[in-house]
Amino acid sequence: ELDLTDSISEKPALYGLVVGINRYRDKALWLNYAVPDAKIFVSTIEDVSESVFTSQHLKSLHDGAATRAGIEKIFVDFAEQVGTNDVFVLYLAGHGITLDGTYYFLPADFRYRNQESIRSQGISQVRLQKWLGGIRARKSLILLDTCNSGSFVKAQLASRGMAEKTAIDKLTRATGRATIAGSSDSQVALEGYKGHGVFTYVLIEALTGADTRQGNRDGIVSTMEVASYIDEMVPELTYRTWGYEQVPQVNLHGRDFPLGLQVQ
Repeated sequence: ELDLTDSISEKPALYGLVVGINRYRDKALWLNYAVPDAKIFVSTIEDVSESVFTSQHLKSLHDGAATRAGIEKIFVDFAEQVGTNDVFVLYLAGHGITLDGTYYFLPADFRYRNQESIRSQGISQVRLQKWLGGIRARKSLILLDTCNSGSFVKAQLASRGMAEKTAIDKLTRATGRATIAGSSDSQVALEGYKGHGVFTYVLIEALTGADTRQGNRDGIVSTMEVASYIDEMVPELTYRTWGYEQVPQVNLHGRDFPLGLQVQ
């Protein structure tokens, strides 16, 4: 059924759900940079995207507010508000774990007892896919800045990289949405880079400068330019700083679309 009222000439609105968790209920999982990363992402995307969208609706959940129920509630609200012509961005910063080939994001109220607690309390890619299915925006970007908790995934470390790639790839294919994921090991996650996680540090550089550094210099920052900047700079920066390459995963689906105007 064709909805003619939603003409593409209408300027879209920007909707975003931004989650950052430093303080997990389980103190062994505490992080340093997820909340500052989420905050700088919001302020940067608001700055660069202001003149591209009719309005901006960014909802942030930090620490104790970022429970599974809290995250689901915003998805439910957005399912009613977001139109097909709008742009939707999901940003998750915290712990991500791959178990039996399935990716899980750990909400703030997560407590680890055994692997079953990951399955029962984590937000699985299947659940994420279901929530995203309710968002009608044809242009979406998913940003996953998650790190593995070394303390209880050591057993999986050997196969972790591959399993996670496969899991995130499955998530991208199932949701049909552009996904950029940067998964760091515990050392890189712990130390950060200039007060932020490496992935988000590079993401902020991309949002404010990828068009001139990596793109076609048309004054617009697009998803493709952001992705290629992250793809090139994250491995370079981690290698320069820690002597090992953190390789982000970039899966772009659908058309390239603008996220903002290049900051002059």
